Amino acid sequence: MKKKPRLGHDPFKDEGPLSFIRDSRAGKPSKPDNIGNTIIPARAGKTKGRPKGTGAQDRDAWTRATFIVRRTRLEKIKALAYWERQNLKQVLDKALESYLKGRAIKPIPGE
Repeated sequence: MKKKPRLGHDPFKDEGPLSFIRDSRAGKPSKPDNIGNTIIPARAGKTKGRPKGTGAQDRDAWTRATFIVRRTRLEKIKALAYWERQNLKQVLDKALESYLKGRAIKPIPGE
């Protein structure tokens, strides 16, 4: 009784080992389809532009704001954030919290 090969058959048994290579110079050179228009699957559902938020649970308590700060103070805040292993948002929040702590502040009229 003849045993069957365990890993399949030899694809090159009837042909040479490089017989699958064809001469591409024989005809018109083919152009790959969809060059430059390929959609990258990882980014297919994402939109361009600025991120809409961090996804934090308390995102309603935060808002974006832009401030002009002295360079020397910004460098100090960045260094402090680095050494405290926090981000700038956390360091600025603590600084503002300590500045406003214990102050009685009247609301702005008309708001």
